[in-house]
Amino acid sequence: MFAVLPNVLSTTSARAAPETLSLAEAVGRLPAGGESHDGYSRDSFRHWNTGDAPADGCNTRAEVLITEPPPRLLSGPAAA
Repeated sequence: MFAVLPNVLSTTSARAAPETLSLAEAVGRLPAGGESHDGYSRDSFRHWNTGDAPADGCNTRAEVLITEPPPRLLSGPAAA
């Protein structure tokens, strides 16, 4: 898989021709920043936490796990 990235990291005003990179190279060039929760408030997302039927006590995460359970991890003799 390849990506074409414009030269967005350049500080000059002239635009360079797009460069074709592998996906790994393109991801490696992305600038990393620190995590920030500024402006986030969990109370702003109360509607996500009630699920389909608020009376059943399941929040949205529980509803998704019931509908789309992750594959079961096996260990011991059963895994062979």
